[in-house]
Amino acid sequence: MSLRHIAFRFWIPLLFILPLTFSSADAWSKPSWKTDGGTDSSPKGGNKGGKKSGGGDSAEEPVAMDISISLQPQSQTVNETDDITLNVSASGSGTLSYQWRKDGTPIPNAIHSYLNLTSVTPLEAGNYDVIITNETGTVSSEIAVIDINPLANIALQWDIPNQREDGTPLLPEEIAEYRIYINYENETTTDIRVPGSLSQVELESMIAGSYEFAIATIDVLGQEGRKSAPITLITN
Repeated sequence: MSLRHIAFRFWIPLLFILPLTFSSADAWSKPSWKTDGGTDSSPKGGNKGGKKSGGGDSAEEPVAMDISISLQPQSQTVNETDDITLNVSASGSGTLSYQWRKDGTPIPNAIHSYLNLTSVTPLEAGNYDVIITNETGTVSSEIAVIDINPLANIALQWDIPNQREDGTPLLPEEIAEYRIYINYENETTTDIRVPGSLSQVELESMIAGSYEFAIATIDVLGQEGRKSAPITLITN
């Protein structure tokens, strides 16, 4: 028995701040004394309404910092139905706001430093970036290209065997089932069973990659025959 035909097609389903308060008038009396010159002097910092001494503390305006991106969103290639997360890390003064875009168009509600895409379809493939804004202005991240491999349908067809492994006859009505062995990327082997009345089957929603298929009969007594020679197929 041999697999004799494989066809496949793609489809798209794809600082704590402690409050300090003061009364309107100083809550303590200011000590005073006479200097040699006969004038009153107040302790440093206790003068009210006068000029601050050169050595006193003075409030400084915060310096506005431009936006700096330290982590850019990364391009990815994934399979349909996979989940994707894009991340950006940026710093700058004030509050940073974010707006993710796909192909230059803003994505509704995508206003965080990350973008989650779940169970993607090929329709979500494209160029993604994020606009970051603060009080100093706006910057754009680098573009992350998202490629999505669509799922495939794979059609298998085989010849109906007429002999058992030992050479004795095998009638079609004696075939209870076929067992199809599926090896993916030379790592994972699974199998499916189909009724013995079939000589073809379509495997749906297969992710992109390298497959190897083989088939064996199971007769009405539950005995499994020898597997066919494998056939290799690569979908992408």
